Amino acid sequence: MSDTTAKTIPLSELRTPEQEQAEFGAEVPAADELDLHEINPVNAYLFQEDRWQGHFARLRAEDPVHFNEIQTAGRYWNITKYDDVRAVDGDWQTFSSAEGIALSLKKGSPEPEGPGRTMSFIAM
Repeated sequence: MSDTTAKTIPLSELRTPEQEQAEFGAEVPAADELDLHEINPVNAYLFQEDRWQGHFARLRAEDPVHFNEIQTAGRYWNITKYDDVRAVDGDWQTFSSAEGIALSLKKGSPEPEGPGRTMSFIAM
């Protein structure tokens, strides 16, 4: 028989996602010791330990428009060069998440036909 009694967590033990992310990201190696996809520029420890510069320098040099997908922060693009930031910031129509962030067809788009077409999971 399983215990279904809800456990109350004291307020002093509750942790924000930022705190969990900082704990998860502790002791992160230097940028040159990581694979490019492992670089997480929102890791709070990089800033706390004043080690963020190398990570951003590597992204600017090797992947200035860097995609991240991490458990604690979700999926996001990290733009690291000034001119790119200005271009993205100045073109909010193109770089907007106003229509959602799901990778799917836009509302009202016709269903694709032929080989490789996608189907609704519910319709399967």
